Amino acid sequence: MIVHNQFLVSESVKVFISIPPDVYYQKILDINFDPNPKKILEEEWGQKIAYFKIEKLKPYEKRLIKMQVKADFDLSEFKVFKDGGDFSVYLSDDPYLKLDSDILKRIVFKLKKKAKDNFEYMKLVLDFISDALYYHIDGKWEDAERTFLQGHGSCSEYSFLFSSLMRIGGIPTRFIGASVERTNGFDFTFHRWVEVYMDGKGWIPVDPQFYDAPESKGIFFPDDGRLFLVTTIEPNTNSYLKEWYNYRVEVKKGIIKVEAFFKWEK
Repeated sequence: MIVHNQFLVSESVKVFISIPPDVYYQKILDINFDPNPKKILEEEWGQKIAYFKIEKLKPYEKRLIKMQVKADFDLSEFKVFKDGGDFSVYLSDDPYLKLDSDILKRIVFKLKKKAKDNFEYMKLVLDFISDALYYHIDGKWEDAERTFLQGHGSCSEYSFLFSSLMRIGGIPTRFIGASVERTNGFDFTFHRWVEVYMDGKGWIPVDPQFYDAPESKGIFFPDDGRLFLVTTIEPNTNSYLKEWYNYRVEVKKGIIKVEAFFKWEK
């Protein structure tokens, strides 16, 4: 990550970076930072965050913050995995979900009437979103209701709408933030999807934005051999990253340009 001060005065900058966890198909072997973080935080859902503070970033100065991750991946394990515990937090509301929306509740009511079980309901929700949205990045993250009304969204907005319709329907979900292995080795856009909990099956990875792509052919999640470095697993937005999922930069008044990317090497 490169943090660039484009303001005319020096600025104090806070940087929060998600620390990738050990989870199902990925095992973290080593993580190094340059420079070292000021501290390691833990947000309310247990996600660990590396916190950096640049006390005085001079006008037009650039600073590089680097996280180097070494990990093993086992694609055979990137399937359903089980977990127990209290699922109430995975059914709770969030500013980006709008579970009290009458518009979204009416959609759920109509789809629930057609579904024989939760799995069929999930498929109906995916089909509905595929018809209602098209993929478009506009630099904003709208909530689930607004995303439906505007008719387009990014991977995050697809995930907000999908998760909202699932939770209103009584089905737990959680958000996954990640970097995706790209053809040229650089990932500038990152990715977010959803995991759905099905009784007797466990957490199922579902990518509503990929499902809407022509190449998905009805598959819930990409199965083309690409690797995914999971950086966050959360039921809702959190106090440090807010609506972001890989990193967040906080500045009081200045104009800060952030160039964030992952470089994949094997």
